[in-house]
Amino acid sequence: MILVTGVLLAVCVSLALSARSLIADQTLRTYWSSWAFGAGAVSVAVIGVLFMSAESISAALLASLLLVSTFLLAVQSLIVNKSLRYIKSIHNVNGISIIDPLTGVYNRFYLEQRLDMEIARSHRYNTPLALVVAEIADFNCFKDEYGHQVGEIALQRLAEKLVSLLRETDVVVRFVDGQFVLLLPDTPEGSTQALVDRIDKAVSGLLVVAGAGVERSIRINVDFGLAHCVIDTRNSAELIDMAFKSVKSRSKRRELADIGQTIGVV
Repeated sequence: MILVTGVLLAVCVSLALSARSLIADQTLRTYWSSWAFGAGAVSVAVIGVLFMSAESISAALLASLLLVSTFLLAVQSLIVNKSLRYIKSIHNVNGISIIDPLTGVYNRFYLEQRLDMEIARSHRYNTPLALVVAEIADFNCFKDEYGHQVGEIALQRLAEKLVSLLRETDVVVRFVDGQFVLLLPDTPEGSTQALVDRIDKAVSGLLVVAGAGVERSIRINVDFGLAHCVIDTRNSAELIDMAFKSVKSRSKRRELADIGQTIGVV
């Protein structure tokens, strides 16, 4: 019986460790950790008394330990089930997926839902809100030259890099094709440009390694646009439009600068 009890306790501990990694909600995870430690302490105490007690008492304690172990398994199952439902709920809104399957970041549908709320919050509490567009330059030409698969790898690499450079409160969205939108709540104008410059430097010439018989490294170039929510910004469509116009403006200035350097060299 003691051996059976030990095996059950080991199974409980194993499930506790695996269950915690599945719990997405921080409050639920904290609760689970506290509860698991408490249940483990009770189980260890019962086992200790079991070995030190008389045989008549041991039978009752053994039954109690089996009951605790069974209860632990049942609660673990309920918490894991609740966590999996939570994970599913944050990836769907009204049955519509909000995650881009290729890159793993949010999609355009989520941006349109979230951005209107962030604009309303910015107006109500007078908090800064910035929107950054990151666009792979000439993405269609890039795919035509290197192939669709390499284009997908480029999108994945860029998405990973953008996520790694931003805060947990920031949102990375694949808007369409080779375009990403970065939603930056509570980001004042004074620090946004410095952030864009840091991102630009980090992703400039990002290498895309493709293995299709022969491995090759390809560099991608990214253009950026920037817009801030101001008092007369009415909705998400207007702010997004401002950000994309900024991309075209910055790209045109860069082309003029390149032409000027070429003329200067000549």
